[in-house]
Amino acid sequence: MGLTVWVVGHWRCGTNWVTTLCKPLVERVIADSDVTDNSGIQRFRTDYPELKFVPGGLEQFKRYSSFACKINCLRRAQAEEILELFPESKFLRVTRNDADTITSIATPKRSSRPARNFGMSVDEARTFVETWTVEHYYLHSEERFKDRTHVVAYERLVADLEAEYGRLRDWLLGEPAQ
Repeated sequence: MGLTVWVVGHWRCGTNWVTTLCKPLVERVIADSDVTDNSGIQRFRTDYPELKFVPGGLEQFKRYSSFACKINCLRRAQAEEILELFPESKFLRVTRNDADTITSIATPKRSSRPARNFGMSVDEARTFVETWTVEHYYLHSEERFKDRTHVVAYERLVADLEAEYGRLRDWLLGEPAQ
């Protein structure tokens, strides 16, 4: 199997953007709704339900030679399950300044598109962001994950998209950094 990429983060940190950047590198880009039952996460408040994979959700992707899939709020147990099925997987951990993310989650959007209503107060959004920032720490600290995880900072993407995309692409394709 070719390149398998899992884009991990939490709401409003840039995971959709990073997943889109992977499109030229893989056969297929997969939405998180194709692989997870995140209905519990949609009702997210101060409790933290387990993310559940849709039955057959991971197995179905073995038919692609390469793919990128965004999964927000990925727990360690689910990452272990991914590695069992796709041992060569790489993880892109997307980060964003916590204060900006909290504001983005808790503030209604003013645009022509309908706003996504997360239904969270600022305090709930802060708890959410802090919890998932800590929850995703295993990707940086545990031997099994740290060599297969690349951190993509939203702020670096905004400041210099071309350079950051070059680093992301080179890391995914195993090419030396320039």
